[in-house]
Amino acid sequence: NIVVSNIAIIPRGTTQQPSLSENMDEQIEIPPWLLIPLAGDKKSSENLSRSCGKIITKLTVAMNIYLTTPEISAVFDAIDQNVGNDLYKKAGLGDFLLILVETMEMGHHALIAATFHYCSCIKAAKREHLENGNMDKIEGENLYLCSLAGTGIENFGTEVIRIGLDAARLKGTESLAARMSSQSKRRLTRTDAGNLRSLLLSVRGDWRALAIRVAACLYRLRGLDSHRLGQVSQLFDGLPALTSYENKVCREALHIYAPLAHRLGFNSLKIALEGTAFRLLYRRQYMAVSKMYSRSENSPVSEENTRGELDVGYAIQDAKRRLFPQRSGMIQYRQFGDSITIGEGMKEVMDDVTQRMKRVLQEDDVFMENIASVSVTARIKEPYSLWKKMLRIRAQRLSKMKGKEFANSIHASSCLPSSVTEVHDAIALRVVLRTRKLTPDEDDEVTEARDRALCYYVQELCRDRWPAVDEARLKDYIKSPKPNGYQSLHYSSQTRWHGENWPFELQVRSADMHRVAEYGIAAHFDYKIGSQLDVNSDLYLKNVEECLQQNNPNEMEVENISPSKNFIFENYDTMIRVGRKRERDERQAPYLKALSETRMDMAREKVIVMLTAEKNNGMPESGAIISLPSGACVLDALREGKKKEVLDISLSSASGPHVYRNGMLTGITEQLRSGDMLVVPIMDGANELALQ
Repeated sequence: NIVVSNIAIIPRGTTQQPSLSENMDEQIEIPPWLLIPLAGDKKSSENLSRSCGKIITKLTVAMNIYLTTPEISAVFDAIDQNVGNDLYKKAGLGDFLLILVETMEMGHHALIAATFHYCSCIKAAKREHLENGNMDKIEGENLYLCSLAGTGIENFGTEVIRIGLDAARLKGTESLAARMSSQSKRRLTRTDAGNLRSLLLSVRGDWRALAIRVAACLYRLRGLDSHRLGQVSQLFDGLPALTSYENKVCREALHIYAPLAHRLGFNSLKIALEGTAFRLLYRRQYMAVSKMYSRSENSPVSEENTRGELDVGYAIQDAKRRLFPQRSGMIQYRQFGDSITIGEGMKEVMDDVTQRMKRVLQEDDVFMENIASVSVTARIKEPYSLWKKMLRIRAQRLSKMKGKEFANSIHASSCLPSSVTEVHDAIALRVVLRTRKLTPDEDDEVTEARDRALCYYVQELCRDRWPAVDEARLKDYIKSPKPNGYQSLHYSSQTRWHGENWPFELQVRSADMHRVAEYGIAAHFDYKIGSQLDVNSDLYLKNVEECLQQNNPNEMEVENISPSKNFIFENYDTMIRVGRKRERDERQAPYLKALSETRMDMAREKVIVMLTAEKNNGMPESGAIISLPSGACVLDALREGKKKEVLDISLSSASGPHVYRNGMLTGITEQLRSGDMLVVPIMDGANELALQ
């Protein structure tokens, strides 16, 4: 986020609209939603003060749910130390911290570190702008680390310092990658996204630093969304197209930061990233999906709805709804017989089936005699996930078309589902169970076998109540696990509600299967693109065993609370906070275990480096993030760069053997480490670099 001396951050919710300075250096691409000339009139100052007060109040209320009063005070001490009387910066910082609080319930150490990180990034960006990109290469790479110097972060303890430094390193890595790819004219590919994710994961450090950087992506997205909502009055001839920078932010959110949020175990953050980026990047598709959720049960569906044509009127209504949520959040009372929207119907169907499912299980004597614990959860597909599913359905339908039928299909979009109810898993229920041991010394293998048998038993109970609508969708991943180790029972059914058939999917799995599916081997091997995993191998079984062990990573924040049953809580609020934290830590521990093991495996098996070719003026000509086997040297990276056409000059004009590694001249036989930055200067007429 670039902030210059006469420009400051816009607090969310203000009525002021951003405007760009006419004298701004055109070579520095500054996100317009973060810029506004300082207003000197009294009315604007009052609006700013009021908006800032609302943000801080909201932050206080959110933190009070799970933090103690001393912890909250420490966070506000850090805020006051960093922003002083700058209300613009305070409002922006409040928005940023709210993301960490509402989506992750971050502890006070992480919130304090995030406060210093936010303000140091502003300081670094201001310096970078004033220097106009003429900083020394090494100084530029360490800019975000240097910006923490003299901030007073050392006054808040070593844990805060560690998180702050790790976040600064990650930001520096992101900046180097962005600088390297700034001249690339091609869109972000799946391989590019995977390599950048691996690069960020390879930066060793506190997991909370990575969470802060993922939250920063959502902050940028919401800033972009807020800026575009401010243009609602201009929506007469269609929404303005995204700039190249805005497009890049959205694509990175979908393909890099949302998967990282999932890897960290923060599903609400992942959903927020995907939802906001989807709405901004694919606005027509978002409108089409939104209309599916918002139309009434019996209303006709026009062809434009399924083709994703942009309805400007609907776009304006949607923008106003998000711009003025207080006007659209009122409870509306319906008269008997009034139609409801598809989205409302799905919610009621989901709740109804969930309650009936619980009764079916509770009333079965055999199930209750053998169960130690069980949970029944349900979800409705989010718009982005629903759209991806609709695309897969379209692909399946097109693949079945042949000859004349395919030729008569004018629009491929005509094969898209015309209603949410055509997506069989738009509503999904999941039963996760654990079988009780019949005797204290029952062998674990016997218990696991009984787990599997009980899963099949529960599925039969469900099929008796809700028969399968399509036997082809009955998937037995317990008998035939997926290559990544995923195990579960799936089948599709439907229920009658308000005179309509509503489809849903039901999944049954054991608690151990659920652990592996959510944060174990199924995710653990995900970074190995294209690799196959033998679920019967010793490697798989060893990792499953380790994954299922309870653990408490050293990086996690742990309260100093006695585990004694006789512990007397000072008050009820303290008991609630302790319970929330214990539940949160237990839920996230397996994710962090998998993350730690992924980092260790990556360190053993591969190195991720950045390779760029630069002109004499220091501007990148081309670049890419490259994945190489562990032990690779500089020469290997140059060969891979040539193969990927990063060095499209065929190295014939490279400056002899001159290659810079992290700003220092290096030999081509030097071994690489993950995160290295390789720069090949481009000089016309230079000797060819031998790659033989």
